[in-house]
Amino acid sequence: MVIYNKNINIIDIYLRDAERKKMAQEDDFNSQNSKKPALTAREQEVLKLVVLGKNNKEIAEELIISKHTAKAHVGNIMNKFDIHDRTLVAVTAVREGIIQ
Repeated sequence: MVIYNKNINIIDIYLRDAERKKMAQEDDFNSQNSKKPALTAREQEVLKLVVLGKNNKEIAEELIISKHTAKAHVGNIMNKFDIHDRTLVAVTAVREGIIQ
């Protein structure tokens, strides 16, 4: 009976250790794949408008900036996210909690 209990304890310890390792690997994976770039206040404003589906002209009109400046901000945001598709940037921003 004592041997049985020792075996259960060893299995228990092994499973806990395996679970701990798995959680650590998931944390490493998530931190490596986290897409939370540091954005300026203006880039955050632009990103909110991108999430709302606005194009560069609409962003420019809303923020009272030129179309070229809006395009530059969107380009900077995409570079910081390392994603070169504005729809994916918007989805990622919402998913990562950068924009609610």
